[in-house]
Formats: sequence, C-alpha cells, structure tokens
Amino acid sequence: LYQFQGDREKTLAMARKSLKIAQQNGFTFWIGWAEILEAWALDTNDSEVKYLEAMYNGFEHWKALGSRLGSPYFLYLIADSLIRHGKPNDAYTALEEAKAFNKRTHEGWWAAEIYRLEGKLHESENPANPQLAETSYRKALSIAKEQNSKSLELRAANSLATLLLDTPKLSEGTKILKECLNGFDEELDTPDIREARATLRSLSAIEN
Repeated sequence: LYQFQGDREKTLAMARKSLKIAQQNGFTFWIGWAEILEAWALDTNDSEVKYLEAMYNGFEHWKALGSRLGSPYFLYLIADSLIRHGKPNDAYTALEEAKAFNKRTHEGWWAAEIYRLEGKLHESENPANPQLAETSYRKALSIAKEQNSKSLELRAANSLATLLLDTPKLSEGTKILKECLNGFDEELDTPDIREARATLRSLSAIEN
C-alpha cells in the first residue's frame, strides 16, 4: 500500500520486515516480492545502478518459482527505475512486456498506471509529438474509469491536465481534473490529491 502511494521510506521499512519474516520462515514466494519492493524504495534519483539490478534479480527469483501473475506491476516498477537511470529504450521494452502480459491474461489491475508511465516516458522522449503522451494518458484515464479506480483515475487526469496546460485543450484538461477531484472528500489530503489540487489552481489561473 505504501508503494502505491509512492512513499519510499515506509515501503522500505515494510519490505525489510517482510523480507526478514519470509527468509526466517522459508516463504520463498514472498522473498522475491520483498526484494523488488526494497530495491525500488532504495532506488532514488541519485542512487547507484545496483538497486536497479537488485530489482531485476528479485523479479527473476520470483519468476523462478513459477510465479507470473503480478508481473505487469513489477515490470512497471522496473520501468520506473529504468527511466530514472536514463534507459528509456529498456523502459519501453518493460512496459510493452507488461502490456502484452495484461492482454494475454486479462490481469489488468495495474494497467492504468502502466499506460500513465508510458505517457510520462513519451513526454520526455518525444516532446515534439505530445499526441503520443496524450493518447497514453487518455488510455490510462479510460481504464481507471472502467475499473472504478478513483485514485488511479486522479493520477491519469492530473497527468493529462498537466500535459494540456499550454495547449488549446486547456479547458478540457481543467474540466477532466475538476470532475475527478470532486469525487474525493475535501478533507482528504493525500500526496496525489495535493498535487492534483495544485495543478487545478495553475490551470484555473491561466484560464482567468
């Protein structure tokens, strides 16, 4: 849950506890899982490549047990780290593998975030063609809505609205993000909600 919120510090603490319990009790299935999350939590913008390698190792340990369901989520985490380490082509490969797995198995529970990360990658690697990122963000938004996943819908809406900030589609981005935020209690104060509210203020300021 902490990883879903992007909280590296709490993810690290829980991953290390889980890894210790799994190793002490021979829960081999969870060892690879915990190794991946531990490495992801340690892999910050200025970290060494060893944590990226540890993620790959954890993923291979997990797959060696015959495990496959959940692969798209782990590939997403790996792609996220690959982007931070300046390996966009490898990140594209990981995301395509995740999408292909979802298509084969209909797993799909993290599909919205996979497309959203693809959009972020398009933004950084293809700035002259923002339509690529827009298409990915709209796909992420559509999937999240279909799954009634409000948190992932908010992330996709925020990414799309930010992309549309300096375009003729500014008003559309504002409307999408505003409608999405209206689905949350005003007293909620998560990092995603704070970021979305800040984006909405920027959009509104430009419109006015």
